[in-house]
Amino acid sequence: MSPAEIKRFLLAGAALFTLDNGSGRHFTYKISKKEPQPGRRYTDPSYFVGVLDGPESFSYMGLLNPRRGTITPTKGSKVSGQALSAVAIGWALRLIWAGKSLPAPSKLLHAGKCGRCGRPLTDPISVQSGIGPDCAEQMGIDRGRLLDQAAARQPGEEG
Repeated sequence: MSPAEIKRFLLAGAALFTLDNGSGRHFTYKISKKEPQPGRRYTDPSYFVGVLDGPESFSYMGLLNPRRGTITPTKGSKVSGQALSAVAIGWALRLIWAGKSLPAPSKLLHAGKCGRCGRPLTDPISVQSGIGPDCAEQMGIDRGRLLDQAAARQPGEEG
């Protein structure tokens, strides 16, 4: 996936992914989107970031700023900004928001679930983009363009 596609996946609403440094160290994260409540002072969605800390439990890290790609700890944060998991995601988000790819051998891998609704991905284009066909349509994503991009990639090239 390109940095723009990764960013779109991360902000889709239910992103579950692993950041792998390619040398045996990895962290799994979840970014959940919460739409603002009518009548409240906040008008933009909130993005909550957690890191996997057990078989199916995530420790809350903070709020993701969707404009800057930074995570801001809050009163409820359970993970220090100095923790390796926080440093790793901060590094990756800075690159992605700057439009840069992660340097090899590092990579960001989605968990085979739609980044918006969390359903399993089975369609090849959906697996590549991290967004299912129904959600892509609702998000205004041109799946024809995704298909063209996939065809243009060289065999063996990661997307």
